[in-house]
Amino acid sequence: MSMGEQGGFARVGDEHLVWAARKVGVVDSTVAGDAFHAGLADALLQEMEAQQALDWAATLAAAACRGPGHTTLPRDRDQLALWHGRWGYRERPEPDLLDAPLNKAR
Repeated sequence: MSMGEQGGFARVGDEHLVWAARKVGVVDSTVAGDAFHAGLADALLQEMEAQQALDWAATLAAAACRGPGHTTLPRDRDQLALWHGRWGYRERPEPDLLDAPLNKAR
């Protein structure tokens, strides 16, 4: 689940995973969700672990927000990897902040 500028969270089995939003200049977030899902699919095809896959997807979503429409997506995985190295790690949100929304959904 996306929390916008605060990142997002996912549940994989009994594990709660969080990712931080990337700090980029947002021009247009129209395709951010599609880019996130494409990045997640790509990461899983590369057999990344769940946390790595979510972080990879967040980087692609951030790249998509830097310009109008899909014009700022990376050319290839190498360019995405470069951007991921620059923007990839940010302090993640506190997991206990995520417990309430997950518990409400049960």
